[in-house]
Parts: sequence; structure tokens; C-alpha cells
Amino acid sequence: MPSGSADAPTQSDLEAEISELSAVISRNPHDAKAHRRRGLLKARCQRYDDALADLERALKLAPDDGHTYGLRALVWEKKGDRDRALRDFDEAIRLAPRDAILFRSHRDRVLSEGRAGPIAGGDFNLLKNPFVLLGLPPDADPAAVKEAYEDAIEDEADQPEVLMRAQQTLLTPRLRIEAEVGGFLDVDPSLATQIVSDIRSGRPIGEIKERLTRLHSLPRSNVIAHYGSAGPLGLDHLCDLIAAQAAVAPGAVCDAINDVRQEIALGRVDRDVVSDALSKLLDRQTKAVIEALGFGDKAVALFDLFVSRIVAAGDSAALFRLDVYVSMFRQTVASELSKRSEAIVAACGEIRKNPKPDAAYRKLDKAVRFWMALVRPVQTYETHRQREDAATREMYGTVRQLALDLSNDQREFEGAEKVVAIASGVFGHLPRAADQMAEDTKQLTELRNDKLADELLTPLLQACEQANNSHRTIEGELLKAGFGRGSVGSVRSIFDKFAAAVDATSKLPFSDAPWRLVRSIAISLNNDSSSPQAADRIIQGLLDHAVHKPPSPDMLAMLREDQRAARKILVENDLTKNLQAQKWKETEQLAERLLTLETDEDNLNAVRTIRDAAAAKRKANTRVMWFWGIVVVGGGLWAILANGGGTSGPQTTQYRPPPSYSNTQTWPQTPAPSQTAAPPPQRAETADTSETMPSVGTGLALTRANIRYCAFQRVRIEAARPLVQAGVQGQRFSTVVDDFNSRCSDYRYRQSDKDAVDAELLGKRYSLESEGRALAASWRPSGPPGTRR
Repeated sequence: MPSGSADAPTQSDLEAEISELSAVISRNPHDAKAHRRRGLLKARCQRYDDALADLERALKLAPDDGHTYGLRALVWEKKGDRDRALRDFDEAIRLAPRDAILFRSHRDRVLSEGRAGPIAGGDFNLLKNPFVLLGLPPDADPAAVKEAYEDAIEDEADQPEVLMRAQQTLLTPRLRIEAEVGGFLDVDPSLATQIVSDIRSGRPIGEIKERLTRLHSLPRSNVIAHYGSAGPLGLDHLCDLIAAQAAVAPGAVCDAINDVRQEIALGRVDRDVVSDALSKLLDRQTKAVIEALGFGDKAVALFDLFVSRIVAAGDSAALFRLDVYVSMFRQTVASELSKRSEAIVAACGEIRKNPKPDAAYRKLDKAVRFWMALVRPVQTYETHRQREDAATREMYGTVRQLALDLSNDQREFEGAEKVVAIASGVFGHLPRAADQMAEDTKQLTELRNDKLADELLTPLLQACEQANNSHRTIEGELLKAGFGRGSVGSVRSIFDKFAAAVDATSKLPFSDAPWRLVRSIAISLNNDSSSPQAADRIIQGLLDHAVHKPPSPDMLAMLREDQRAARKILVENDLTKNLQAQKWKETEQLAERLLTLETDEDNLNAVRTIRDAAAAKRKANTRVMWFWGIVVVGGGLWAILANGGGTSGPQTTQYRPPPSYSNTQTWPQTPAPSQTAAPPPQRAETADTSETMPSVGTGLALTRANIRYCAFQRVRIEAARPLVQAGVQGQRFSTVVDDFNSRCSDYRYRQSDKDAVDAELLGKRYSLESEGRALAASWRPSGPPGTRR
């Protein structure tokens, strides 16, 4: 320690000031400066252990005080602990840069001097054991203890008060047990003397390996703990220590103590007392070794490897001791872990304020991984015990909460995804966390895509909605110039927005959405305005555009199927007109063409029958009555063709292309124009306008209320279709479509009921479309994984 000047305070002056500081501390135990000052004065009085205690307390109260680290480094130097002195000087230089020159000079001096003198233990110092301090064997009787004490005083082996405490410990049976278990119990005196000599001469633990193997478990643990308290142990020596501790048998130790005490006529001890003393001793050993190990990156990695090795070995006694090691490690790193936690909280706060910069997320990732590195040994142990580390689970919750806040409060889905990715990389080992984060990632991706789709598709969506409300204008423009770059009027505007949306979404998960939106116009034109020709122009334009910028294979197949269905309807309409006009050559040609568009085998057979009958009539110039018979037969066959054959009673004829935004392969549509003259609409039999959901099935005879449900629900679904986006909304839409098709795709009805419902529909279409749009809006998810806070 620094020496005094010519008028330096005397020992009594130092003691007086120490007393004053003790009074100050008693009034305010949290006064860090008073503890530091008292530690300095005790060091000047050469009360190094007491000085260390005060300096330790000062650092707990003020962990960033570089001067306290510098004072403690000087005390460690006086105690001969070079490694600890160097570590404390490093901290002093880091925390007090203004005094770095002074601290660095002290550090360089210690470094140049090298290790000299004994390997002085830290918090577990075998050289301070009363038997070792007084140079006595475990079987020393009271007379030998007193004589050894007098010799030690004369030789100035240590401070007088230290030597006095050692004598009192060995003369008091109740206190002596701590010295007995903490020394060289039941060891050959010459071997014990050699090992003590090795420690005092500064020999490293690796050079006394052979002598260590000759010790039984208890004294071997004392020697290894002494070295581990003086400086960090390596992996093998840590494993040797826990193995020695695990092998200590309280019964054998109790017998050895009582055998010695019987020889020197000292009171016996019972096993419970010995077990208690051993438990305290082994805990003290472990605490000293863990504290000396520290919590640098290499030290933590070493301790994690140590925990893994003990867990893998599976020895029950060692695993029992390992629980103490992990607990001590938790206590040792608690202060540092708190600092690292604060860094994570600060990084989260920075992202909440500005979630855009990537640097903020890199900072969070680094902070979380830095925190995790410190608790990894604890996690390794808790995983073995099939438990969760509470601190890790809490930190996971903190990071995940940031993702929830970004998603729910700020709708920053991309930022939330980045946070979840960070959490997945660090906390994926936690039970249930991996599945939870996978679900979070899925929902956040859907929400981000929904948001992006809103931004990219809104202009096209609005144009499509407007087109569906102005069929007459759209139809005329399509029939005039088609759908493409040569389109005119509002159709050209729709095409331009479509082309822009295709370019913007080409590499996104919802790249088919622009195609679906425009396709919905074609479906609406065909179903609501009975204009398959205009619908065909849109589909053809989409297919032409797909040559250079193709959609997904599924969408391309869907468009081709749409084109086939639309053209089939056109041919069917022409075929019906020519049948009615008795133009047999044209009828035969149209039937041939229809055979290339039809896919249903029953319908194909019916069309062949019409073709053959028309051909026969064209070739045979028969009388008029026979000719009209053919017309009647052809009409009947056509009705079979249009209605799918076989079923008795009136049936619907539907154009059923694949859905525009659904996984189902059917989509309810309105009937195509009637191929035969329909009777005039009739007045509804009652004023009842209720809707009744039909039963699931096909070919069922529906009531007027059932037909009303099918007709009204179809309008709602068609209005909802253009507003549906991918994800949760698309899934719910598909469910509604599937349910509708299971009830309303194929049914029988009374023509009077169908006509009455069609008449009602004219006045309710606007309100039904509003209901459909409201239904689509209700399907949008209100938030991400955040509902599970």
C-alpha cells in the first residue's frame, strides 16, 4: 500500500479513524465512500482480509468506481494474488481513465515482478486453516496447540489476532470441527507437509498432480479449492474438484474425527454436526472457485463446457453438487446480467421510437446474444433438469413484447418480423417458444403481405369495383377494342393499372392477385350481365399478357379454363339460335365446335346426338312434320345437355369457372341465358321474403326460401370477392365458398319460385352487395400474434 509521509498517522490514529468510519457506516450502511475509506485504512494496518471485505461492499454499492478497484488491486498484490490484482487494475483503468497512468504503472510493476511467494488462496485459503497456520497435525492435543501458538507469535507467522483466533478454534471442540474438515484430516503428516510446502513455494497445481492422487476426497477438494480460489481453474481441475466433493462421505469423515479426538481426549461429535460442517465447507469451496473463475467470455464458455460434461456423465452425486455450482454462478453473474438486461431494454426502446433503421435491430441482436452468452451454462443445466430458466423465459417475453407492440400498435410488420427472427435465433430452445415464434412469423408475414397488397393493389381494386358497377360501358369498350394496350376508355385505364400491379407484385407471394381482380370483372360480366363475349375478351387479354409476364401455373390454368367455359357458352347460345331457326348446316358445325369445348362425357354424348340429327336432316330433304320432330327432339336433347342429364324436373344451368380467390375448385355463378323460351315471371305466392339455408347435397328440390338464400348469397359472395386478400381473409372466404357450393351448386326447383326470387333480386341487389362488402371487411384480421399477450 502507499507509504505515509514524515508526519504519517500512527497506528492509533488509523484505528481511531476506522472507529469513526464504523460509526458513519452504522448510521448509513449504503455509504460506498465510507466503506472504501475504511478499507484503505484497514489495509494500511495490514488487515488485508478485513480491507477486502470493505472494498467488496463498496463495489457492490458503487460498481463503477474505478478507484475502489485500484485499491482492491493493491490489497490483492499484498496478499500475493497476482492474477486478481491484474484483473482489478484493468477494471480501474477502464472505469477511471483520468488516473489510467497511475493504475497502469502499478499494473506493469506487478506484471514485471511475476509470481513470487506462496499461492495465497482467495476466499478459500488453505494456508489460513488453523492446523496449517500453526504447523500442527489434525491429532494435536491442547498442549501442543498452545506451544505451537507461542512459537508462531515469536516467529511472527501472521498477525497476532489471526494466530490467537487459530489457537481458540483448535482449543474449542465446537469450533475445531471446521478446522478439521477444512484441512488435511486423516492424511499422512509428511504428505500434508509436502503439499503445504508446494503451495508456499508457488508451485502450480499441475506440478503436484501425483501428490493430489494420494489424498482422499475431502483433503483433495480442499487443495483444489485453494488453487481455484487463488486463480481460475481449468476444465479438468473443475471436474476433479466436483468429483472429489461428490465422493466425500459424512459418515467416514465423522469416524475419522472421532478417532482422532478419542486419542487426545477431546469430546466426540455426532454425524449431523459433521454433515452440517461439510455442507458449509463444500459450499464455501464452490463459491470461492466460481468467483475466481469470473464471467468473461472464455470463463463462461469454460463453465458451460464443465456443466455439459457433468450432465453427460450422469453421476447422481456430482449432479447434486452441480446444482450448487450453478446457483453460485447465478449469484456471481447477477450484477453483470442486470447490466446486460438494461442494454436490451434500451435497444428495445430505441426500436420503438424509430423502427426503421436496420442498425437498431443489429444492436438488439448483439445485446440479446451478449446477454444469452452469460446465462448459457444455466440453460444447459435447466434443460437437463427439464425445467425452464426463469430469467431466460422473462427475457424472451421482453423481446417478443417488442414484436407485438410493433405489429399491433405501429403496424410495423417488417420490423416485428425482424424482432421475431432475432428471438428465434436466441430463444428457440425454450419449450413452446419455437412453435410460438413460427406461428408469429407466419401471421406477421400474412399481415405484412396484406398491408403491402393494400398499397400496391388499391388503384386496380377501385377500378375493378367501378367496372363491376358499369357493365354496359365496359361491355361496349371490350367488344370494340378488347383488353390490352389497344383498349379504349375505362378499359384502357383498368389495363394500365393491371399491368402496373403485375410488375409491382411479380416477386411477391400475392403475385396472382392482379389477375384475380381483373378476372372477377369477366366473371361478373358473364354471370350478372349475360355477356360471355365481353368476358371472353378480358380472358383473352389476360392470356395475351401472360405470354410475356406469366402468372403462376395454377392461375394460367384457371384462365384457360375460364376461356373454355366462356367460349362454350357462346357456342351453346349460337347452337340454340340455329336449332330454333332450323339452320341444320350451321347447327352441325356448331355442335362439332362444342365437342372441342365440352368435357363432361354425358354432355358430349348429347351433343353428338344433336350433331348427328342435324347432319341427317341436312342430308335428307324430308317432309316438314318430320323436320319439326327433329327440332323438338333437338330441344329436348339440348335441355338434357344444359342440365347435366338424368334429373327430373326443372334444373339450373350454370357457368362454373374456378374461384377467383379461393382454394376450392368450384364457384357459384348465375345461370346462363335460357336456351328455351321461359314462361313469364309470376307474382310471389306470399309476401314472405325470408331466406332458409338448404341442406348440404346435390339434386335436392329447394323451396322458395331455399332458392332465395342461394340467389342472395351468391350476390353477397360476388361483391366480397374483389376485396379479399391472402392469408386469414382468404381462408375465411374459401370456407364460405365451399359451404355455398355444397348447398347451392346443383338443385331442382319450381319455375314459379325461381321467377319470383329473380324478380325480388332486382330490387335487393344493391343492399346485398353492401352486405357482401361488409362481410369481406369483417374477415380482415384485427391484429397479429398480439392477441396472445
